[in-house]
Amino acid sequence: MPVALSMLLFALSAASAAPVEVARVEGANIQRPVWAPDGSQLAWEANYHDQQIIDLFMGDPNTRRFQRIGSTLLSSASTSSITAGFQTTGRYGHVVSDLTFSPPSLARIVYTASNTQHDLDLHLDGVGPIAASPGADGGATWSPDGAWVAFTSSRSGEGDIYLVDTVAWRPVRLTLQEQSAELYAAWSPDSRSLTYVARGREGDHIWMIDRAGGTPRQLTAWPGSQILPRYSPTERQIAFYANAERKERFDLYVIADDPGAAPIRLAEDVIPNSTGPAWAPDGRAIVYTARDDLAYNPICVVPVDYPLGRQTLPFDTVGHGDVSVGVAPGGAGLRIAYVAQGRSTDRNLTYKRLYVAELQTW
Repeated sequence: MPVALSMLLFALSAASAAPVEVARVEGANIQRPVWAPDGSQLAWEANYHDQQIIDLFMGDPNTRRFQRIGSTLLSSASTSSITAGFQTTGRYGHVVSDLTFSPPSLARIVYTASNTQHDLDLHLDGVGPIAASPGADGGATWSPDGAWVAFTSSRSGEGDIYLVDTVAWRPVRLTLQEQSAELYAAWSPDSRSLTYVARGREGDHIWMIDRAGGTPRQLTAWPGSQILPRYSPTERQIAFYANAERKERFDLYVIADDPGAAPIRLAEDVIPNSTGPAWAPDGRAIVYTARDDLAYNPICVVPVDYPLGRQTLPFDTVGHGDVSVGVAPGGAGLRIAYVAQGRSTDRNLTYKRLYVAELQTW
């Protein structure tokens, strides 16, 4: 698309409806909002840091009715060495997190939940644990074609990406790299490839691998950390965060999924989303949180083909964090779900709440 036309179309998207608070939980920070592919449901987590509890909720933000997804309380068993390096619970509390939606035709969810053996297993809604094994399983992501769920497991001793088919639910190890843990799996839009992070002594680097297996290809090798890669919903390009310029600062980049491709920086000094970069459903833009204390960490939008066209969304909320972009039911525009400490006029800004705002399609 010509740059002038891209700038014009993006400028028309600045108008947005005022954000609406849809959830708050006393004593907990809300985190990780995730839209269902058809925009009908919104999932999020409530993190009670002091109690080492994470609860998972899902529901319709229009009615503000959210159902708590089931969990199992933990015993006081000690952490085993096989869970080292993965999210685990402490001596008390429980974890229910990492929800991934299937395509709308299947209408199912997979999530991670702790058990009484102090392990984390994948659960299928209405069924229970799937592919259960000693150790920690998490970071599940459902393929766009609905045939596979990819996840990270410590069952092999160091952390690897596994695939489980959604018919027989038999897990198969996909990554075989030694001296690293493979994390943050994400699917290509055609369900044929995955990108992920290999975490080793030299840092966190981004790789890709075919779903059928074979030799993985390394996409980044900068010093430091390149984390949370996410494929575009429509193109074979990957957005990720990296602290290549300064160790204490993460920037937002995009790169083609081709070894040797040069990354393009879209925005400087961003707060990484815990679910990875928030692509617009049409793949034309990414929504992110800028690290700017004076502006209360605003939410911004950057067009992928014209980074200089990035804009700050005019929300009256402050202290922003995780953000997710979804389609509005019926396809009439977009909706942004995000967390913030409250509105600029609020006196109590202790815990992060969940907001939803309508945004015109760009």
